[in-house]
Amino acid sequence: MKTTDEVLEEIRRRLNTTWHGDASGGGSAWPHEFSLGSPTKSALEADFSRYQRAALTWRDWAAARGVMLTDAPRVVHGTTQRIPTHISIPAADTAARLCGLEWVQRLERGRARAADLKRRFPDLQDIARMIRWVDRYSDADFELLCTAGEWFARNSASGLTPRQVPIPGFHAKWLNTHQGAVAALAGIPTLGLLPPHPARIHFTYLDPDYIASGHRRHDSATVGDAMTPAYPPAVVVISENKDTALHFLPVRQGVSVEGMGSAAEPPPRSHG
Repeated sequence: MKTTDEVLEEIRRRLNTTWHGDASGGGSAWPHEFSLGSPTKSALEADFSRYQRAALTWRDWAAARGVMLTDAPRVVHGTTQRIPTHISIPAADTAARLCGLEWVQRLERGRARAADLKRRFPDLQDIARMIRWVDRYSDADFELLCTAGEWFARNSASGLTPRQVPIPGFHAKWLNTHQGAVAALAGIPTLGLLPPHPARIHFTYLDPDYIASGHRRHDSATVGDAMTPAYPPAVVVISENKDTALHFLPVRQGVSVEGMGSAAEPPPRSHG
């Protein structure tokens, strides 16, 4: 017979994959019965006292939480005994209550947001998917998302950068990293925004003979653009400290590059 912890984990797994459907009002995952396991006759008779204790534990657990147990008659040593076989969870709210406050709050938050989405986006087809998508959004981020979705549903930003979109109170980085959710909410395939500007690499020539020639010491290159440095570097020093990169000691055929940290990484992909 399964333990209460084992069945709770099964309830949690089912809740995790279905909660957004219930929050949006279209769920059909509950009620649901979870099996407690069915010992064989020989196993039951071999260790009946243990199964009796397990059955009592289940009855107490179910009674304390207001859920229903199903049992079945089993013949043990010539006597008929009622052995619990299933626990019935009638609704997502019951499952959430059994799984803890975080799940109760998740359902409440999801239902509130579903109601908001239905009011503001009556043509949105898959409310449940959007509820799951924005589950980790703060209330402020969710409101920004809805505001952006409403704007893009009525306006085009084709050819603009995120910074040029005329929505009050928006930061370009926020819009750039939430394009997928905004487009889905607005009911359009893409926001049509220009891609991020290519990164620029700033570097300093360190070769003493080249420096002595009086030519430019500091240079830059744009990623994806054609560029030929003053000489092919044999040594490249990358420094996150701009002063260090600019004033590095002379190195024959060397260049020092100003490190860009996370700016050198590819832009984050929108969730889809």
